Amino acid sequence: MEVESRTGFTPHQFLQNMYLKKIKIVIPKRVYLKSSLVETGAGFTLIELIVVMAIFLIAGGFGLVLSMDSYRSYNFREQQNLLVGLLQKARSESMENINQQPHGLYISQNPAEYVLFQGPSYAGRDALEDITFPGSGSFSCGGLNEIVFTQLSGSVPISGAITLDDHIHPVININLNNEGRIDEQ
Repeated sequence: MEVESRTGFTPHQFLQNMYLKKIKIVIPKRVYLKSSLVETGAGFTLIELIVVMAIFLIAGGFGLVLSMDSYRSYNFREQQNLLVGLLQKARSESMENINQQPHGLYISQNPAEYVLFQGPSYAGRDALEDITFPGSGSFSCGGLNEIVFTQLSGSVPISGAITLDDHIHPVININLNNEGRIDEQ
């Protein structure tokens, strides 16, 4: 069913009629339209862009601060774990009587490093058997700097504590009792 237009013709009949009468429909070559952006005021002003950029910069700054704090915490825990692990290794090697020598750990401040050694003391050690681990210069170690574990028992002649401090996080104490027990606080 075809719909009739106002003239009483169907659209198909209307087009046929126009073709037969050769009515020309003029279509302009260029169509000029007004920009809808200019008329409606859509878009962002310079102030709006600056405010959005400031919000992103502030959020990025907070993210940077949080990530740096997280990185420092990770490094601090890593140094703590390294120090405790080296103490446990030295004690274990003394208890196993490896090379029939006592074993120990020396903590050097300049440069910051940890040295696993074999011998009755750091001064009387066999330097060829040393294993050196780099420490971090951003941490300070206080307290005991030379720990020697006796053979077979793993005890230490001098008990005490090693303090690990990075001046940001709470100070960590690694305690050694006379029996050679390593305790973190």
